[in-house]
Amino acid sequence: MHKLVTMCVGVLLGAGCATVPDLQSWWGRTEADFQRLRPGVTTQADVLKQFGTPDGMVVFDNLREQVWDYYFADGSQGMLAWVVFDLKGSYKHYVSQPDPRENAVME
Repeated sequence: MHKLVTMCVGVLLGAGCATVPDLQSWWGRTEADFQRLRPGVTTQADVLKQFGTPDGMVVFDNLREQVWDYYFADGSQGMLAWVVFDLKGSYKHYVSQPDPRENAVME
């Protein structure tokens, strides 16, 4: 019985570690991944395929832009990238900064 339980736990843990091909988790993303995006060439579909669902999303109607947020790691530093698209879904540029959550004051 013990062997059966151990085997079932192993299978479940292995299944939980399965990944979707071409989909990066936040800790697997790097600045270089964002640098490879090409304005006017890369689309929202391309970004979704590579990075998955954004961690946040906002539309700036006045700028005619949509911005997707992605967290990533730069060594031991947590980072946040804003990936900017026009309203037709074409990539424009990205901006990154240290993750503001790491410096937030907890009250």
